[in-house]
Amino acid sequence: MRSTCSALAVLFLTSAASAGTYFAIGEVPGGHSTTLLGINGKNQLVGWYTGTGTATHGFAADLGGAFTTFDVGTGFTLARAINNAGTIVGDFTNQGSGEFYAFERFADGRTAAIKDGHQVMKEAVLFGLNNQGVFVGTAIVDHDDIAFTGQKARYAATLDTPLYLPEPHAVNASNVVVGYFYDPGQPGFTDHGFILKDGTATQLDFPAANDHGTRLNGINDAGIVTGYWLDQHRRYHAFRYDMGTATFTALHPPGTPYSQAWGINEKGLIAMTSALGSFVYCPKARQCPAGSRRGRRRARACGATQSLTSLSMAPPILG
Repeated sequence: MRSTCSALAVLFLTSAASAGTYFAIGEVPGGHSTTLLGINGKNQLVGWYTGTGTATHGFAADLGGAFTTFDVGTGFTLARAINNAGTIVGDFTNQGSGEFYAFERFADGRTAAIKDGHQVMKEAVLFGLNNQGVFVGTAIVDHDDIAFTGQKARYAATLDTPLYLPEPHAVNASNVVVGYFYDPGQPGFTDHGFILKDGTATQLDFPAANDHGTRLNGINDAGIVTGYWLDQHRRYHAFRYDMGTATFTALHPPGTPYSQAWGINEKGLIAMTSALGSFVYCPKARQCPAGSRRGRRRARACGATQSLTSLSMAPPILG
């Protein structure tokens, strides 16, 4: 179903500023292309990396600690989010099969493929989950793309929205869902962020003149949303958005102008990726590991701890 969108509201520039520290995660030992996507309230991290060959594997780690690696199935494993219970969600493939499946991995190491009734859901991906164990994802069911919620490794319901091909990426304790959707009526500007709250979908685009797509990837219980926007050259620019104040804040990891923001925890720490690797953004320096002082000095030298530009806007409602 194609969405009906109202015009963007007028932007209001604010003088609000924020400072933070970026902690570099580094590579999983023996791997490369380490991609950090999730962080929980205990500062536990998840993501994936590439090992020998081209296969990807999941990892979990404490911020500043050692990596634990794991696989689900026999092909690719992509870990995307973790909650405070230590439950991890993502998707996997098996060797020799082009199909992919969504999974939950529990703190004791047990894994379960997501089912709808007694059937394992095919072409399914889980992107996020909250601390109550509710997850969000997408799947193909009877040749239709659906966005859905579930719990305890079971499909629960299809998300009811007016959006075209919505992709939900995160859900908080209040069951507010964020993600993005496609608008085929706008060539070259096909992605828009959305916030789904109490059954109402609100479009959210980063307020830049050269914005050519906005994607929302994370939300915490305080209503702080993370994401990135794409410029006319399809380069990524990370940001966070405060639902309470309708304020955007740009995020700039040291040494690279291009980055993406993903999961966010209760304290506002954000999992990020960039052309120079993965980082955790800490709103306050003391929230980063004590061993990162050298990294903080380097980050300050690169301009990472700085005042960040903020913009405020009232986003439109989707009918």
